[in-house]
Amino acid sequence: MNRSNSWHLNRAGLLDYWYYDEEYFDFSHGRMLIRGQNGSGKSVTMQSFIPLLLDGKKSPERLDPFNSRARKLEDYLLGEYEINGKEAGLGYLFLEFKKKDEDIYASIGMGIKAKRGVGVTDSWYFILNDNRRIGIDVFLYDEAEGEKIALSRKRLENVLGSGGKVLTGQKEYAAEVNKLLFGYDSIEDFEEMVDLIVNIRTPKLSRDMKPSTVYDIMQNSLPGLSEDDLRQLSDTIENLDSLQTKLNVIKDSYQGASRLKNDYDRYNKFMLYEKMKKYLDIKGALEDNKKEVKKLEKKLEEGEKVYEKLQNEAEALDSEEETLKIKQEQLREKEEYKLAKDLANIRMEKAESEQKKAKLEQKKDDKDRALMDLTNESRSLKDEIYIIEKKIDDIIGEASELCKDLKLYHHVEMMEKVMGMEVINLSHMMKEAKELKHSIEKIKNLLAKLEELEGKRDAKEKDKDHQLKEKAFYDSQLGQTQL
Repeated sequence: MNRSNSWHLNRAGLLDYWYYDEEYFDFSHGRMLIRGQNGSGKSVTMQSFIPLLLDGKKSPERLDPFNSRARKLEDYLLGEYEINGKEAGLGYLFLEFKKKDEDIYASIGMGIKAKRGVGVTDSWYFILNDNRRIGIDVFLYDEAEGEKIALSRKRLENVLGSGGKVLTGQKEYAAEVNKLLFGYDSIEDFEEMVDLIVNIRTPKLSRDMKPSTVYDIMQNSLPGLSEDDLRQLSDTIENLDSLQTKLNVIKDSYQGASRLKNDYDRYNKFMLYEKMKKYLDIKGALEDNKKEVKKLEKKLEEGEKVYEKLQNEAEALDSEEETLKIKQEQLREKEEYKLAKDLANIRMEKAESEQKKAKLEQKKDDKDRALMDLTNESRSLKDEIYIIEKKIDDIIGEASELCKDLKLYHHVEMMEKVMGMEVINLSHMMKEAKELKHSIEKIKNLLAKLEELEGKRDAKEKDKDHQLKEKAFYDSQLGQTQL
């Protein structure tokens, strides 16, 4: 049975029942207190709702809390004849339920038709579960000429429509009530719950109640044991010995575990002491570190102040530098400053050019003298070579003629000597020729350098002329500026 957000009694109502024409009773959180004098109808009113409307059983002993069969259901419906004179009647009883945490409503009820002396001629049950409420959204009567006439069963079916059910069977009705409101797994459990309500509603229960009577009531309200329950109980009894053995083993194990626990507790206390000691050491070191950190933070704060001061000074210097640069640029932008600077540069370049020109002219004179000396020396060497070559040609010619004319056996020896002399003379001549060639190459290099210097001199002269022209131009511009 699901008890979450369960149903609670919210209202009860009667129509043309007992001495009531139309009456509604409101419950507060499922409870209601009824006061009245003896014989005023308190018991009749309540016993007409519960348990009658829970399971629909109409037997007289279920209606009377004293289990008397003196009054039947038609007596409650019609009342006493001497008082109202009713011979027949049709009336309704209903109970309204509400969800605990929601505005959801459901109603169950019963219609009864009876005739005095005959009994209940017809009865039916109904269930309304579409959240409509009796007396507010749905009425159990029709009005005709100012009178309220209770609905017949057919008329009730039409009024409820698809939002409810009209039932004629008591068991079918009890099953629907259990399904809607209680949710027991079986109808037997639901019936046992209703029987318990019937037993404990006895008036003045505590006055004549004995323990044995309470025992009987409670025993009768309990459900019977099934074969499965009995089988489980017998199995449990049979297993008591094994359970006792297991219990002894568990006790021994528990004692061993207790001893182990005591030793482990001592070990844990020791470890806790060690860890606490370590914790306190670390905490002390942490406090020292925090103090050191505070000192460093203080120094850092002082350093930041100094840095901020230096930064401000740097910004002031940067601003001053920027101002000076602007002033310098303004000075540079003046034409006189530019012309004066250009004139000074031209004068410096002119002085450098004149110095270079003097040096080049000196070098040129030196080179000219060296070239003249080398030219004279080359001429002398050429003359000497010519004379030597001529002598060699004459000697060779004469030697050849003598060899042809004499035809002597000893000409070979003489030619070898002559040739030996010629070889010696030729070696000397070759050496002198090489030295001469080297001197000539040196002269050529000097001439090339001389030509290069002359080219540079010409370029310098051109550059000098160009600078002189620019100087003249700037002088004229300066004169105009001064004017």
